[in-house]
Amino acid sequence: MIDTAYSRRYTPAPGDPYVETDPAEHYDGNLLDVAANLANAPTDWKRQAEEALRLAIESGNEFTTDELRDLGAPDLEVAKEQQAVWGSLVAAAKAQKRIERVGDRVSSRRSANGRRVAVWRKAAA
Repeated sequence: MIDTAYSRRYTPAPGDPYVETDPAEHYDGNLLDVAANLANAPTDWKRQAEEALRLAIESGNEFTTDELRDLGAPDLEVAKEQQAVWGSLVAAAKAQKRIERVGDRVSSRRSANGRRVAVWRKAAA
């Protein structure tokens, strides 16, 4: 199980539907919030999510956070926390110029209820 005490340290992240409507690539806020979300995320989740992101980037294929989950990165128990850390993960990778957004598509996860998610790929060198 993922640390539920994380909710006490929650800071909204880019793409968090509870606080804003703009997707992560339009986020012009404070990247310190992104760093704080990632710093406060459960250690196991961070390790698994970063490894999944690395694999997705190295594949050269387009991907969404749905595919990162398929590569072994787990969801958190609380949806609000989950949005914050997933949004922060991709916002940080984008800020580091590791990935770039190429569009969006409907999420493959049934629990997303047809919500559109960002599609990413390895950033052009």
